Amino acid sequence: MPRTIREGVFTLHPGRMARETSGSSGNTIVNWGRSAISAMCGSSTGRIGPGFRGPTCPTRAESGTQAFPIREYSQRKGASAFTQDSSGRLWLFGGTGVLGTGNTSGNKGNLSDLWRFDGANWTWLSGPIQLDQGSTYGTQGVAAASNVPGARSGAAAWTDNSGNFWLFGGSDPSQAWNDLWKFDGTNWTWISGANTSNASGVYGSPGVASASNTPGARWGSCYWKDSTGKLWLFGGNGRDSAGVLGNLDDLWRFDGSNWIWMSVRTSANPPADYGTQGVAAATNTPGGRWVSSSWVDALATSGYSAGATRAICGHSTA
Repeated sequence: MPRTIREGVFTLHPGRMARETSGSSGNTIVNWGRSAISAMCGSSTGRIGPGFRGPTCPTRAESGTQAFPIREYSQRKGASAFTQDSSGRLWLFGGTGVLGTGNTSGNKGNLSDLWRFDGANWTWLSGPIQLDQGSTYGTQGVAAASNVPGARSGAAAWTDNSGNFWLFGGSDPSQAWNDLWKFDGTNWTWISGANTSNASGVYGSPGVASASNTPGARWGSCYWKDSTGKLWLFGGNGRDSAGVLGNLDDLWRFDGSNWIWMSVRTSANPPADYGTQGVAAATNTPGGRWVSSSWVDALATSGYSAGATRAICGHSTA
């Protein structure tokens, strides 16, 4: 997902590389400034093993200290990335890719490592250097050094106005989650959602916050943060209120304590209702979709658009 690290510079985060062999992943960070494009860090070739020296990155190194400035994260796709913290830094969690240092075989799997990029160096903050690790939930609402979200891709991620990093949902090839996590800079806390996979959504009443509300398990949601630091989440591929798997068009807001179901339908695979072009209406809805794009304008008015080609018409059964 592309983001902006600083004023006037567009940053493209890596993912699946169309110019490489099908299914290849990369770890190149690209900046698009006002007049030039520059590769900031990482490999320009998909499926390169760990230890590749990028244009400006040193070789990934081993250290007993996690906050080690010359580390380079491994190639991956489907990682959760967010940059709108108070310092404009990029945060990155998990994804599907190759393991880092020591993975001489190049085996791929899901990752659960948390990284931060300050514009010059990567810092590995949390998570094991292992593939396909499960979650350690601990006690709900209680931070602990042993807590960690399990390996996943396609999760929603954001930072609040206090600098905490949040993570919601995501999936591996066989299951999805609706667990909500907070990282305070030192420890993870399991905040809400199920500690089992493929949970159904609990919608409650539209516009009403409740501790029992929670979006169903999903991945590939469209998400953004408004000017007050609140998360908005739209759609994705996952479970509806009845546990049916499909593409969703439900809109949620997280106020820092509770989920609020804002609008649209609670069942999977609904078609779009376009109404009249250019005319707002309560009945209009984009329809079920996943891997969409989102943005917020200068007035903090949120928007979303179809990102996956199959979802351009608002409906996908994939």
